[in-house]
Amino acid sequence: MALCVFDLDNTLGDFELISLFGYIFMPEISNITLQDSVDIEILNKLRNTFESNMNEITKNYIMRTNILNILTPLVENYIAKKILGFVIYSNNGNIYTLEYAQRFIEKYFNTYDLFKFLIHRYSHLRDLDIHHPYTKDNPQKKTETILKLFPRSKIYKILFMDDIEHSDFRKSNVTYVKVNRYLTNASNELKDEIFTIFNYSFNELSEQEKTKLFNMPHMIQYNLTSLDALKSKYEKYTNHIKPHTHFIDDSDYILSEVNTYISTPKVNSKRKTKRHKNNKYTKKRPRFFYQT
Repeated sequence: MALCVFDLDNTLGDFELISLFGYIFMPEISNITLQDSVDIEILNKLRNTFESNMNEITKNYIMRTNILNILTPLVENYIAKKILGFVIYSNNGNIYTLEYAQRFIEKYFNTYDLFKFLIHRYSHLRDLDIHHPYTKDNPQKKTETILKLFPRSKIYKILFMDDIEHSDFRKSNVTYVKVNRYLTNASNELKDEIFTIFNYSFNELSEQEKTKLFNMPHMIQYNLTSLDALKSKYEKYTNHIKPHTHFIDDSDYILSEVNTYISTPKVNSKRKTKRHKNNKYTKKRPRFFYQT
């Protein structure tokens, strides 16, 4: 089968402007497990409302320029059962950003089983990667890490897309698409609009739900016990993110590589046939013999 593997940050998009919200929606990032099912329902409700309201910003700013057009032929091949699926293989340790990208892409294409695995920086699935999990350096990604995810499938070709070099993916059966580093134009106006959307989504909660939210253990841990505290935290968190205007759109190159990958045929191994000894000199015997 064929497989598509994507890096997340600066490849599929630039998710830094929404990564803080992962610490609100997913307390497990902070090693906190909520016991109250009502609390979980409140977080899911807030997350779903926020992400739905973020659709246009996600499409036009968060996601890479033209990435949805680039993914279209791959999704069509997946639906036609020519591709096994997609994998996000990221050095980002915030699992929320991987899930955010998954949910947006699957919803956009109305294909909800497209991504088979999400591998983040600290994933147990990366035990074959040679790195210390808390180093600041980018861990090298390994093809073997990907192949072991599908023990019952024979992967004969891989599309690998990343903005950083990972030499282990430079193999004959891999179409390596090294893309330009994508950075969104993170203006103050865009940051304000994103938090306004969060504020609007927050106000969709009932007063009782709002109170419960601010009393959840992970919110108390980060001192996020009011909307003003959330806004202040978001401003500090995104203050270092500046507008970028130097991104060079390489969509034509990427789409060309994707089409090359799609058109690459499966290489069938030659069947070995056993030759019987002296069969060169032996005439083929008839199946039946008749007596005369």
